[in-house]
Amino acid sequence: MSILKDIRNGLHDEFLEEIQREVQQRRQVLGRMQFAGLAVGSRVRFIQTIRPTYLRGMEATVVGKKVSKLVVRLDQPVGRFRGDIRVPAALVEPMDHIIDTPGVMKNVTPR
Repeated sequence: MSILKDIRNGLHDEFLEEIQREVQQRRQVLGRMQFAGLAVGSRVRFIQTIRPTYLRGMEATVVGKKVSKLVVRLDQPVGRFRGDIRVPAALVEPMDHIIDTPGVMKNVTPR
């Protein structure tokens, strides 16, 4: 049985707040790793859970790094976003490691 099934079935109810804190901390670590791995000029795509939803899948180029956020420039203006925008690194994924197949996203190792 998976941990997700265990949670759905109430097996860890007494630990839900602790689990939530750990997940949040893990996301922060992953975001810092993502931030460190992206450089000015890197191509990125907004993840599918970002809000506003019209940013989902939009492509951009990293044009700067400010403290803990990336500064990206969208390939095409969308919604209220026209110029450079600051975004947490966890909300984008590097495009140079992704093959886009209809309906499938795969991470691949660069050659």
